Amino acid sequence: MPAVLEELHRGGCGFDCASLAELRSVRKIGSTSDGIIYANPCKSRRELLDADYEGMTTFDSHSELTKIHEISPRSKPILRIFVDDKGKSRIPLNKKFGFHIRNIHELEYVEPSIPIYGLAFHVGSDCTSTVAYQSAFDTVREFLERFSRYPNAFKPEVLDIGGGFSGSSANDAFFRNELAPLIRKEVELLPEFKTFIAEPGRFFAQESCSIRVPVIGRKVLPDGTRSVTIDESVYGIFSGVLFDGFKPEFECVTRKPYTRMVKYTIFGRTCDSADIIAENVWLPNEIDDSDILEVRSIGAYSWVSMSKFNGFEKPSVHLCS
Repeated sequence: MPAVLEELHRGGCGFDCASLAELRSVRKIGSTSDGIIYANPCKSRRELLDADYEGMTTFDSHSELTKIHEISPRSKPILRIFVDDKGKSRIPLNKKFGFHIRNIHELEYVEPSIPIYGLAFHVGSDCTSTVAYQSAFDTVREFLERFSRYPNAFKPEVLDIGGGFSGSSANDAFFRNELAPLIRKEVELLPEFKTFIAEPGRFFAQESCSIRVPVIGRKVLPDGTRSVTIDESVYGIFSGVLFDGFKPEFECVTRKPYTRMVKYTIFGRTCDSADIIAENVWLPNEIDDSDILEVRSIGAYSWVSMSKFNGFEKPSVHLCS
């Protein structure tokens, strides 16, 4: 959301961008190339041409490096390396992204030499273990050792440690007492790099938004399950249920104090029978249409990925100071 971007920009944050549209969004609020990393490892030729970009940009293949050098020679290529999340991330990313060290010969013998200005990794979204980060830093050291033989081709200006940081306050103790000290220690052990950056998207966004949504229907299913339908869907603000592993926690704000609580299935409003937002949710027994449900901490991977499936409009947004 623009308001979140503007607040982060005022606080001195830079931005990682995945597309030309995102580049334009952060440029519009005043961010410049030295505060942006174009962090999509595979970009079309048209995107590179239209971006007219001279900042950091990631790649994870020899062909992408060649493309960047050909079309956007003023940009600074950053190699996104393959790291093992050790099964500790809610959404692993290494099936699609990352240059494996076993293929490093593809970059070692490039002629003419194309300078690489740093390394990047991402342990996966919503990682709650230090093991994945420790493994990633170990892999960084392996790449540094190999690249040390080619000082003209590799210039360790930047290490981008990606994201993966939880956005839930429930994980604050883990972040402060375990993860942050580990990262600080590992950064100090890598003096080769001049600059360190990170991409804490979920960390900032998750708890920035809540939603209140009305119940529009109630019925008992043939198997006896109680259900309500709400004026939203998994194709809308609850899109994270489908692809991000999001498990929303619902509270009925119009029936306090509660009387008897029973379990409900919560359906979305679309004509798709798979539009199931949550099951076994405790709600007031007498809940009915026009009651209001609230879900907090819905700022990550919700608004940006919603659609207008079945013709339903996006909800209105209200800023609270």
